[in-house]
Amino acid sequence: MSAKGKTIKLGVAAVAIAAMIIAATYFVTPAILTNTQTTGVSQSYTSNTSQGTQASSSQVASSPTYLVLLTDPPQVPAGTEQLNLTYSGVSLQLTAPNGSSRWVSVSVSGTVDLVSLGNWTQTIASTKVPAGSQVVAISLDISGIQAEVNGTVQAVTPISKEVTFPVGQPAGANQNLTGAILDLVPSLAQTEVVNASSGATADSFVFVPSGVAIGSSNLNQSQAHIGDRAKLSAGDAGKLDSAQSQAASSISATSEQLSVSGNKTTFSVTLKNSGSSNATIFGLLLSGQLNMSMTLPIPCNPLVPVCPKSMPSIVHPGVIPFRINGTSLQPLLGFEGQQATGNVSSITIAAGQSVTLSFSGVIGVQVSSLAGGHAPASPSIALAPVAGQSYTIRLMGVGFLTFQVTAS
Repeated sequence: MSAKGKTIKLGVAAVAIAAMIIAATYFVTPAILTNTQTTGVSQSYTSNTSQGTQASSSQVASSPTYLVLLTDPPQVPAGTEQLNLTYSGVSLQLTAPNGSSRWVSVSVSGTVDLVSLGNWTQTIASTKVPAGSQVVAISLDISGIQAEVNGTVQAVTPISKEVTFPVGQPAGANQNLTGAILDLVPSLAQTEVVNASSGATADSFVFVPSGVAIGSSNLNQSQAHIGDRAKLSAGDAGKLDSAQSQAASSISATSEQLSVSGNKTTFSVTLKNSGSSNATIFGLLLSGQLNMSMTLPIPCNPLVPVCPKSMPSIVHPGVIPFRINGTSLQPLLGFEGQQATGNVSSITIAAGQSVTLSFSGVIGVQVSSLAGGHAPASPSIALAPVAGQSYTIRLMGVGFLTFQVTAS
């Protein structure tokens, strides 16, 4: 596992005459993470036993047991006590000795506090697999995420409800206990909007996953049951570091463009996979100086019930998460007026291939909680880059990549 250190916070507050909009992001970066003290873990299984129910199409008593372990060392916003990820299923892609391949579903669910897993592993699935087979990929179904910040539970919008990771250096199922370790390295983007004229506030959190998975035969019976926790071994930590480096080195950005006209943003990035295997991207984050404007609906008269009133624009650091649909980028801020459409946000780039991801339009949301006591409709909020400013693009997927672009 990488050295740990403080999280980078990209957001600060800015004050306008009648409205204040605050945006912040918290990047969980493998190179700058710190150890997290172990805390209690809440487990809630859909099961008929205390350990949960798990089943696959190949559960033979003599078959080896295969475990899926999760590790995650996040730094989170100040005051965050828990970051609870609830999963509703795990799938394994098996390769047989004869080269045939199939997916096997493991019926299991639970909730894991990611804050408690710095340099620890927790077993999240267990099943039997055919002797001699290899697990070459793992898919995790995310059914919900919650963050507890300063004693208040906050709903978190996952940018994708299903994430799939190839298993590097897969361990063959030739002994009684083998498995894979999934190292999640997520970014948590937080946006807070405040209507200073009414005092109303609204917060949103978006969870953008990244990570790698490795095979491991360095497992024992103390990790054999769902919910078991153990220290991450030095050997597996080194393998995870190597997998992160390899994944990051295979993807490059060959061109990027960012322009703005009024509130309209045009954004594209071309990615090339120069590695020898597929590369998967789940989403990306665009961070830098953002121009934020609010249009507040106010009552006029019986004949014209709504009169849009523009608030002064403000410019300050912020972040915009983008999910992926085909080759289209879709901004996702996580407020009630802009939830994710579809369960999966990802694109897979074959070895040696390139792909261009793009967005063009207004990045805007409506937040009903900011309407105030007399406003008949939700305020509209628009975000846009500032021409001449430099922006950081962070790709999140199997590994991650960070690069710069200047807006025109």
